[in-house]
Amino acid sequence: MTDYLPFQLLALARGVVDKPHGGTVAAALLTRQSLEVTLDRYWSHRAPAVAASPMRTQLLCLATYADDDTAGRAAIAWSTLSRACHRHPYELAPARTEILRAADDVERLAHDLAVPKVPL
Repeated sequence: MTDYLPFQLLALARGVVDKPHGGTVAAALLTRQSLEVTLDRYWSHRAPAVAASPMRTQLLCLATYADDDTAGRAAIAWSTLSRACHRHPYELAPARTEILRAADDVERLAHDLAVPKVPL
């Protein structure tokens, strides 16, 4: 059984991506939160000390614990979403396709990094 919170956040992100007035920024925030939850749960299970580290450290360590492809996808998604969440007022809002592509990548990461729940 996998954790559903990352997938619920992604569903919300996809639901608001077409909303006017900042829909893509809100979707980027929700998608980044999904990635953060995914990585937090992964590190809490695999290497709790890494879970308390900054995100850059977590992303660098991911290649050692998972694989290079997964680590690369996570780093690109984090970078894309962070840039979308912290844009300057003079910049255009992130494109709908950019956010949806990042959401697809985060969904795949959520599946790849899911920690199975152990029944008590």
